[in-house]
Amino acid sequence: MVVWAVMWLSVLSSPDQRADFQEMTGKSFQHFARMADRQCPTRRLRYLFPADLTSIEERFEMRLPAGMRERLASLNSGFEGCPMAGASCPGQNELDAMASLNLLPAFTRFACSATQ
Repeated sequence: MVVWAVMWLSVLSSPDQRADFQEMTGKSFQHFARMADRQCPTRRLRYLFPADLTSIEERFEMRLPAGMRERLASLNSGFEGCPMAGASCPGQNELDAMASLNLLPAFTRFACSATQ
């Protein structure tokens, strides 16, 4: 009974209920997550799967003017410095590029509306 109670409490206290949850920790991601927590807390964007974040990033980029897309692409290191698998690292590199162009506030607004 005690073991069951401890297991139940650990599930209830976890930030996300998914067994495969992997929190992204990059500085730009944390900035994005804090803004999203304020703007659209019910969306729980800090718990996005890395591939879902990448999908939202791609849709956001398509809305940017061509010149801004080119600047963003030139600053994005993509898979450089990333492990061979996963979307977390390149997704965070994309956020770093957005942050350097001061696009994180606009991206956060877009992400809040894109996940409704």
